[in-house]
Amino acid sequence: MNRVILKNSINLGDVNLNEESGGKEIDCTGCYIWPGLIDSHVHFRTPGEEYKEDWITGSAAALAGGITSVVDMPNNRVPITTQALLAEKKSAITSMANISYKLAFGANNTNLAEVLACDDTVAGIKVFMTTSSSQLALTDKAALTNLFEHCPRLLMVHAEVDRIIQHAGGEHTREAAIAATQQVLELAAQYQRSVYLCHVSTAEEIALVQQFRKRGVTVYVEVTPHHLWLNQSAHIKVNPPLRTAADNTVLWQAVRDGVVDVIASDHAPHTWTEKQLVNPPAGLPNIELLFPLLLTAVAQEKITLDDIYRCCVTNPARIFGFTKTMPTTQANDVIVFNPATQWVVDQATLHSKAGWSPFHGWPVQGQVTFARSNLSAA
Repeated sequence: MNRVILKNSINLGDVNLNEESGGKEIDCTGCYIWPGLIDSHVHFRTPGEEYKEDWITGSAAALAGGITSVVDMPNNRVPITTQALLAEKKSAITSMANISYKLAFGANNTNLAEVLACDDTVAGIKVFMTTSSSQLALTDKAALTNLFEHCPRLLMVHAEVDRIIQHAGGEHTREAAIAATQQVLELAAQYQRSVYLCHVSTAEEIALVQQFRKRGVTVYVEVTPHHLWLNQSAHIKVNPPLRTAADNTVLWQAVRDGVVDVIASDHAPHTWTEKQLVNPPAGLPNIELLFPLLLTAVAQEKITLDDIYRCCVTNPARIFGFTKTMPTTQANDVIVFNPATQWVVDQATLHSKAGWSPFHGWPVQGQVTFARSNLSAA
C-alpha cells in the first residue's frame, strides 16, 4: 500500500494513496500535501496535431508539475464546433488521458444552435474574437451579441478585436485587447451573463474588470505565468502578446489583491522548428512549470501560497465544477511538494513534446515530489 510518511512536516498526518498493491514511502519532511492543481487553459492538440502534443505527454507534463486536472481548448486542427466533433474528441482522449479533464466547446459566427446543444459536462464556450489567434473565430458583432443573449453556459473569451488587429497590419496591439474586453464586459452587463476573460495581459483590462465588478457583473479573470514573468524583451510570439514590465507589476498586484481569479498556463506547444519560422505560430509550452514558477514567486514574496491555492485549486474548481478536497485518508488526487527545493529549468528534461521552454536556464524554487490524479496509474 502506497503511503506518504510525514516526518516533521508542515502539514502533519498520514495520507493513504489507496494503492491496492506495491508500496512506496515518501519522506515529506518540509513538504506540503495538497489536492492536485487545476490548469484551466491548455491545448493538448488531440485530435489532429499529435506531433506537437497528445494526452499521454500532456498528462505526464501536467503531473510532473503538480497538475491533476485540466480544461482543454477547442481550437484543434478541426475546431470543435459541433456536437459530433466533440464526441469524436472525447473518444480520442479516453484511452490517453491520465488526469481528470473537462473540454471547452468552440463558438463561431454560425454555430449558435450547436452551442445551445451543449450540456453541463462542457467546461464552457470558448470565444476567439480574432481570426489571427485561431482557425476558430467569432468576429461578427451580431453573432457575439446573440451568443451573450441566448447562451446560458460560461463564456470563455480570448478578447482581442479582429478589426483593430487587421488595421494594425496584423499586430496584436494592446488597444485590440482593451477594446475587446470593454465590449465583452458591456455585453455581460447588458445580458447579465458570467464571463471568463482568458489570459488578461494589460493594466487597462484589470481596471475595466474592477469597474464592471462594481456594476455587479460576474467576471472571472485569468492570467498566465508568461504574462506575469515575461515582457516584450523576451521576443516570444504569443497571443495576446507579452506586454511591458509595468503590466507585469499590475498583474502581480492584481493576484495579491484578489482581482485575478485563476492562474493558468495557456499551454500551447509548438515545435522549436515551427517557432523559428518567419511567421511562427503563437504560443508556448508551460504546464509543467506553472506551479514551480508560482512557488518561486512565493519565495520572492510576490504572492503567497494562499494566492496559489485560491487561483489554482479553489477558484477553478468552483468555476468549472471540479471536486477538490484536502487529502485525508483516501487520496486519489494528491500532490506533495517542497517549496524550498532549488533547481534550474532544463528544457531537455521536460515532458512536453515541444522540447523547449522560454524559461530554460531559469533558477526556480519549489518542486513537486509526488503527484497522483484520480485517473493516473502511478
